Amino acid sequence: MPDLDYHSVAEPAYGEESTKAASSDQYQAMRRQYDQYFHVTHDELGLASTAQTEPLKKWIDSIAPSDTEKIQEADKRFQLDYSKKMEAALDLYHDDFLPPLQRAVSAGVISGGSFKEWITWVKDKGRDYKEKELSIVRVLPDYLEKRYALAAKKDGILRDARFAALENSTDPSLKSLAAKLSDPSYFQDSLEFEGRKKLIVEVLNALPIAESQKVLFAGFEANLDAAVKEELISAGSKKKWIARFNDPSVTPKAKEYFVKSQFPSYVTAWKKVHTERRTILKDPIFAKLTDKDFKKLSNFKDDAAFLGLHFDIKEGMVGEARAAIKANKEHKLLLHRETKSALQAAAAAGYISSNKIGAWTEHVLNGERTLDEMKAYMKDWGNVRHRYDSVELKMLKGRVPQGLQRLSEEKFLGLSYQQRLSYVNEAERRLHSEVSDPKNTPIQDAKGKVRHALDLENWDEAQYFLGLAWPLARTIEDTAELQSMQKHLKAFSRKSDVELNQENKNQDVAWARAEIDAVMEQLPPSYQKMYTKALGYGAACLQCVTTCVYNRTWCEERGYLDEGLEDRLRTQSISETEHRLSHIGGGHSDGYENNFVDGFNQPSIRPKGIGPQNVFSSGSGSDAFVEQANANKNTWSFWYWTNYIDKDVSSGKNAYVAYALNHKIKRAARVLDKHGKTYSPSVGPLSSLN
Repeated sequence: MPDLDYHSVAEPAYGEESTKAASSDQYQAMRRQYDQYFHVTHDELGLASTAQTEPLKKWIDSIAPSDTEKIQEADKRFQLDYSKKMEAALDLYHDDFLPPLQRAVSAGVISGGSFKEWITWVKDKGRDYKEKELSIVRVLPDYLEKRYALAAKKDGILRDARFAALENSTDPSLKSLAAKLSDPSYFQDSLEFEGRKKLIVEVLNALPIAESQKVLFAGFEANLDAAVKEELISAGSKKKWIARFNDPSVTPKAKEYFVKSQFPSYVTAWKKVHTERRTILKDPIFAKLTDKDFKKLSNFKDDAAFLGLHFDIKEGMVGEARAAIKANKEHKLLLHRETKSALQAAAAAGYISSNKIGAWTEHVLNGERTLDEMKAYMKDWGNVRHRYDSVELKMLKGRVPQGLQRLSEEKFLGLSYQQRLSYVNEAERRLHSEVSDPKNTPIQDAKGKVRHALDLENWDEAQYFLGLAWPLARTIEDTAELQSMQKHLKAFSRKSDVELNQENKNQDVAWARAEIDAVMEQLPPSYQKMYTKALGYGAACLQCVTTCVYNRTWCEERGYLDEGLEDRLRTQSISETEHRLSHIGGGHSDGYENNFVDGFNQPSIRPKGIGPQNVFSSGSGSDAFVEQANANKNTWSFWYWTNYIDKDVSSGKNAYVAYALNHKIKRAARVLDKHGKTYSPSVGPLSSLN
């Protein structure tokens, strides 16, 4: 028997060796992909919980380096699923989560402690990705929006002339109150958010009442005292109403209209809901109700607890209690239980506000709607909610139409169905039109100005520009857009707003002059100069200038800009502008631009083009900017894409101007336009517009 060839037995064939090597390489590549996924989502970002990643890790570890079939399966799953999950996690963390928080803490809107709490919460490996994603997508924007609004209100108070009276007061308690508000460290680091809100209310309560408003306030305070005595509102609620009266962003005329025309309706509603509650408490059947009939029973019975609730919650509770009594009286317990169960499920799904459960339960028990009809309506509620989620997702990914004010989930659910429908229709149309119709045309300019007014809830201005837009409509799409905006205006503007604005339209030139003078006193010095020059050209020029000022705040609120980035871009813009205007620079074009005005003057500012331009200037360059704004006051792409950034105006001051002052000065400027006059700061008659 011949000897065996040792080499023929011990060594694999060349092809087999290559296959093993290839399998090993494929295995290592697959492991590297998953190791990166685990490192990014679990270790680095902390978005994926241990419970989520551990089963996948065990499966990957169980794959043998020689198991080609499982290696290929794992690789395929990574390409189809996990690579996308890793990209989504990186986008969520580095776009939607970390930058907005960093900007907020840099701007002094949130404390360093709050920043750390958010980071710690998100990196908690005991929480699943979905919970964190929902908080980042839904909770964080609303959380920051409320804090930016409070910061702007604080800045407005600090700029109010009456605040000096507190700082210089001989009363130690008032002096201390002023010091607490003006100390950024105390306000931001020592107080929780609710404490900051309370301090704002306390300071607003302590501000002296202007002589011209003392008679008005006396009557207002008397009505509030009566409401507290009748146990319609709490003492804390009274303070909030006084703070609202003392808010420096509310004009004297608006305060007068509110106190005389709007506030009485609030008192009537308070009396009604408390009268209904007292009637319910006396009903013998109510005494037999349990928590199964009415979950908020203990709060409803407790006078102090009920008194401190928001009116919408009170109204909802009264409806629920009334429905429970009716169900017991008329032996409709099954219908009551099924109706509430369906409504509670709808509220849990985010289709309606929980405050509306009582009213809808009553509708069904009273026979105004059948249970089946209500369930059919739920499909519409759900559809609108899904559409809301869709536009929210698009806007959170950076495609927010410039100027659109997003509604938080809480605000959205607090609307009526028609208002919710109107909001999503308008948001969808904005998202579509920004992509599909970026042309500079008269109708595009007019539609844009209507949208801008709607975004700022300036119903008077929106109606004014709608009137100018309708004659320009030529296509079915134009008509549909204007109809959508008209419905939005009708759905959200209250009758009282329209009446007030109509009254303002009829104010004479003297009122407009006084209103502009009052606003000018509150503007930063460089804006006083710029707005005065814009007013010399008329309301349309001022509209363009104020929109560019607002655009800066809009970009800061959504994370596209912050003061640190603005400082860096301002320095960068000098060389960029110098190059752009040189013989080799090529001039302006579409796309992102940083332009420096001082020294380069009007040519440095792009007159039109699609894409953001940051215009950096100061008091010395404002004249050139106003000249360019006036030349392009009806150029949609100019006022839509231009962010005016003054080096001497902070983010907080700019936000105060954008939200508290711009609408007042624009309204007054239109009154002057109507009478053929322009504003001049000098004493004497106004000059003619012509």
